[in-house]
Amino acid sequence: MRRLFFVLMFCSGIFAFAQENGDRTVVDLKIDGLKKTKESYVHRILSEYIGKKESEVQIKEIETILQEQNLFSEISVSLLSEENSEKCILNINVKEKITFIPLPFVSVSKDGPMGGFVLMDMNALGKKYNYMAGGVFSKTIQMGMTSFSKPALDLKHPGFSVGASVGNRNQEINDFMGNEYISFSSLTCSLNFAITEKINRFLNVSGGASYTLNKTWDEDFDSISQWSGFSSFELKKTEWNGWFMITNSFSGKGDWGYSTEGEFIHGYSGKIQVQVPIMEKSRMSLKMAGAMDFNKDIRFQSGKSSVGSSVLDSKFRTDGIMCFYMDFERAVLQKKAATVSVYGSYESVIARDVDDEVELAHGPGGGLLIYLKQIAFPAVAFGFAYNMPQNVWQYVVSLGVSF
Repeated sequence: MRRLFFVLMFCSGIFAFAQENGDRTVVDLKIDGLKKTKESYVHRILSEYIGKKESEVQIKEIETILQEQNLFSEISVSLLSEENSEKCILNINVKEKITFIPLPFVSVSKDGPMGGFVLMDMNALGKKYNYMAGGVFSKTIQMGMTSFSKPALDLKHPGFSVGASVGNRNQEINDFMGNEYISFSSLTCSLNFAITEKINRFLNVSGGASYTLNKTWDEDFDSISQWSGFSSFELKKTEWNGWFMITNSFSGKGDWGYSTEGEFIHGYSGKIQVQVPIMEKSRMSLKMAGAMDFNKDIRFQSGKSSVGSSVLDSKFRTDGIMCFYMDFERAVLQKKAATVSVYGSYESVIARDVDDEVELAHGPGGGLLIYLKQIAFPAVAFGFAYNMPQNVWQYVVSLGVSF
């Protein structure tokens, strides 16, 4: 009898110890501060935490998930429980960003000034649906565009996106050294559709189709269309450290189709990115990206944006390119309205030129970035890069949205 008494006392002690040391079960979410965002959406993205033990819940992980949404300027997460209770509640307080705004923009780069106007809603219907419509204008391009996307939440709730654009432009394609290779006037129309599946928090896959028409007004160049299907994946892990979103990712994409020239076209691209926090206000980023195109007309081949290059000429096109990039970014100011940071970078890029020779460019860069906290859009960016082999500077200054 005495032995049974001690066993019962021991078990009750273990039970009390577990309760006092975070072994309660999360049974519900309490969310304060929502105005536009639907409470059901927040419940959906945090549903995995319902039923977890208190000791298994990582507050920093939940803050990262909410920061990834880019919907909230302020986030506070805590666990609430009553004394001697086996249950607790995940308590969340947020302040929403402005996600719907008519947004004019302007940018100045080596290619000249560009401006326009877009109407964007980053949280349509309160479920993070994304809608955008607008136009871009410069001395070489006049383009209108629209798109709509729904985020993927889990395997049972896939996402999708549709988009279209039409533009008239004086198109110029340069060689690797920045010298004009061909130029012509054209009308370009494009349509695309994609379905996205979220396998888990870290892995997304997608597939879709696109159509592009390039109709030329120059007798020396034929009009051409291409139809293609594509598939892609992204493996990504993020962590919010209070200053930056630290992102490590690996992604790849392939596309296959036909053109009106009767060619079977295909292309492949991939990117690896590693970010490391350095002290509290700094991060270092390393990136390697590449792209290869087969049988594609030069008008549809890869350019600097395909690999995130800064030192190359924006009018250069190639069927093979690889970029190695590293930068160090330091936050210099953090206020309620925005965070201001400066960065320095170095980049090396190799690509096949129009004469099939493999060329190398490399050089340093730097700039200033402003991350708005109250509005879910980019604000101001200034950046430059120096191409050392060609002794050429590239720069961009943008206010609003940059394209």
